Amino acid sequence: MARDWRRARERLEKNLKKYSMSGSWGRILLGMALMVGLSLAAVFTFARVSARSMEESVRDSLLQSVEQRRVNIDYHLRSVQRSAEELMPLIYPYVTSAGDRETQLREFSNIRSILSAYTSDSPAGARLYVPSEKIYSSQQGTFYSMDQLSEEDRDRFLSHGGLTWAETHEVPVIDLADGTRSSSSVLTCGYTMRQRSDYDRFACVLMLDVEISAFDEVLSHGGSPDQWGYLVNREGVCLAAQERDRLGQEVIPPAAMEQIRLAGFGSLRERDRAYVFDRLSYGGEWYVVMEYPAAALSMANSPQASAMGVIVMLVLMISLTMIFILAYNFIMNITLARVNVNLDALHAGWDAASLEESHSPLRRLERNADLIVSTVKDMTEKQYKDQLAITESQMKSLQAQIKPHFLYNTLDAIKWMIMDGNREEAVWMVNTLSKYLRQSITRGPGVIPLSEELEVSGTYLVIMGKRFKDRFSVSCDVEEEAKGYVLPKLLLQPLLENALLHGLLYCDKPEAELTVRGWVSQGQLYIEVEDNGAGMSEERCQALETGGSGYGVSNVRKRVMLFSGGKGAFHVSSREGMGTCVTIQLPALTEKDAPVFETGNTGGKQEDRT
Repeated sequence: MARDWRRARERLEKNLKKYSMSGSWGRILLGMALMVGLSLAAVFTFARVSARSMEESVRDSLLQSVEQRRVNIDYHLRSVQRSAEELMPLIYPYVTSAGDRETQLREFSNIRSILSAYTSDSPAGARLYVPSEKIYSSQQGTFYSMDQLSEEDRDRFLSHGGLTWAETHEVPVIDLADGTRSSSSVLTCGYTMRQRSDYDRFACVLMLDVEISAFDEVLSHGGSPDQWGYLVNREGVCLAAQERDRLGQEVIPPAAMEQIRLAGFGSLRERDRAYVFDRLSYGGEWYVVMEYPAAALSMANSPQASAMGVIVMLVLMISLTMIFILAYNFIMNITLARVNVNLDALHAGWDAASLEESHSPLRRLERNADLIVSTVKDMTEKQYKDQLAITESQMKSLQAQIKPHFLYNTLDAIKWMIMDGNREEAVWMVNTLSKYLRQSITRGPGVIPLSEELEVSGTYLVIMGKRFKDRFSVSCDVEEEAKGYVLPKLLLQPLLENALLHGLLYCDKPEAELTVRGWVSQGQLYIEVEDNGAGMSEERCQALETGGSGYGVSNVRKRVMLFSGGKGAFHVSSREGMGTCVTIQLPALTEKDAPVFETGNTGGKQEDRT
């Protein structure tokens, strides 16, 4: 007898050792290592792809900014150039005419009126160089003799003829009030005109000066100490900038400037600096260049990178938590198997056949579960079939509430708020979206009081109002008595969404209004959702009422009928151009009297609270 006990114990210990060491524990360690490796690889791959995507987004934003600056400067220069082209035909007949003193005085008066009309509507100043025989060539305020052109101006304008832009230079400025003289840094558009009768002679040179200060706002960099905005020539010499001490200096390194000339438009990094640039269409070969620290094109130190780091850490923590749960499950299975082996061995009197069966630790539990299932199966089959339609409707309804395009558009709006620095608005939007998600998908009873349904709907409308810049107003006229009666959860949101997207947001009415009403009459709860938007045809209304069109509205209609046992009502009335009103009729039931449909993973369970 003692020998049999020793043999049984040896077989038991051998099986336990084989089960715990060579089998499950090896698989646990291998599975944990594999899951940790896959989780880390997935997390870091996601982080790299996301960082690259956000870096491209930042780069595109900077490129759009510099392109807009270039468009503004081009517009300014084009306007000045067109003005020169319009003024010259008006001036030319006067400066080429021959006449006595009185005639020239009239010429002077007429030309001055033409130039005064231009300068009164333009920030650019005007200078006109005329032949020295004109008596007004020595006026010095606006009129000058062509003999007074400097060698540099002769080389700029007379050697080329036609329209020519001169880079930044100083011009004298006379204060007409007190006669004091000063100088101003300007870009000059010069228009040189030759005598038609003698092409070798110059009739006049019209110069329209644009002060550098006119570009200060366009080249503004927000006062950041390590960022600058420039207008430069092809050699990288500064023509315009808010910092006047940089005018005429080489602000872009030659190597970087060569790449800028080759590309024309784009961005590049040069050591610890980054340049975003675009070439002008007017003027000379000039470029708008915004200079940033190299980190500006990198996501390493950005708020978005910090947010991504938090996301990565959360994903990693979730992965490790899942691994821990699985490992815990494996360990519990092993422990349960060891207990069952001992129990089976003791119960069988150390029988060898029972020891072999102990390799399946849950077999005994499975046998008992099979017995329970077979007993309960017949009892639950009919109830399961009855609840199948309700469960399917509930699941489709929940899926219909939070549509992917609603989440995508809301998250996209949050992203641009963060990138534009509107952190408070972004935090508000995230909190509101979180509140809506928590309210709309929380597990629990499938029927809630109208007051709670209005709260969920109010959160949804706040999000939509924020997204669409408050392009609509909301009014709520619900009786206090009606707020205590229950209805299926998330019944109103599809109707509100339908009213906004198909009725209000894309109509031309200046005062778009959404109204929610609720009242009780003769034991019935009535709810109305009305908008004054685009409206619809009678055929469309009938299709919605019968469930033949519109998934969201059809879903609401089915849930109304299921909740009321077919005794409710769903009515749609509308006039094109006037608006739409949807009316729901439900039995006025309290939480105590109403059937409870559980939401979440409940398998369609239903119970009556009576």
